[in-house]
Amino acid sequence: MRVNKKVLAACVAAITAGAMVSNVCATEPVVKGPEAVHDWYEAGRTFVEESKNLQRNHRRAKNVILFVGDGMGVSTVTASRILDGQLKGRPGEENRLFFETLPYLALSKTYSWDQQTSDSAPTMTAMVTGYKAREGMLSVNHTTKRFEGDANVIAANSLETILEQAAKAGKDTGVVHFDDGHVRITADLPKKVDWDQKRLAEITQRISANGDDPSEYVEISYRISETKFNAWPESLKSAFAPARTLKTGKPGFRLALLQE
Repeated sequence: MRVNKKVLAACVAAITAGAMVSNVCATEPVVKGPEAVHDWYEAGRTFVEESKNLQRNHRRAKNVILFVGDGMGVSTVTASRILDGQLKGRPGEENRLFFETLPYLALSKTYSWDQQTSDSAPTMTAMVTGYKAREGMLSVNHTTKRFEGDANVIAANSLETILEQAAKAGKDTGVVHFDDGHVRITADLPKKVDWDQKRLAEITQRISANGDDPSEYVEISYRISETKFNAWPESLKSAFAPARTLKTGKPGFRLALLQE
């Protein structure tokens, strides 16, 4: 009987591959998880029951801290979750990062007005203003041209941030430091308060007429310390409020080289 060499070679290759697959399937996995199928079922059931018992938090937040993890897409978070679990001596996939244990989570799509993959400027602009801007543009609307140098145009197209809104509402805003390689970037947005001198003079006269000492509340220059103002009772603050105008201070940025 005449045998085709090509057919014979293919058959041998198939048998060999089958044997290899069989050996691979029979080999113990390099990484073995401690869980059984029942453990996975129980973990899922427990998660559902705990979610059902979650009570809504109706309390009013006193402070807000916004943490932004740059480039934290689904694939990056998945890789981080697995690595973190493996560093703890486990397989990794079953692990949960800290923020994944928080009661409320959500996904958001990030793209700018004129580009699918946005850079940090329009991304942060969207976060703090609610406005989708152009690439390379920070806190200005999408009608602003790239590399626009006219201060009047920039001012006309500027967008108010949540920091500026917080400052207008009398909230304190802080300084944020973050490192990029060997460079430390400091962003500062101080608040600026102006007081109506004429109204302050009238208020201090009324305080004196009531037998109280105006110097306990008002400085000689008719300027009031923000610390004192925030510590007053509402009845007293409401009397001074008409003389108080809150403005956003000039943002400041500093670059500092970090030691290697």
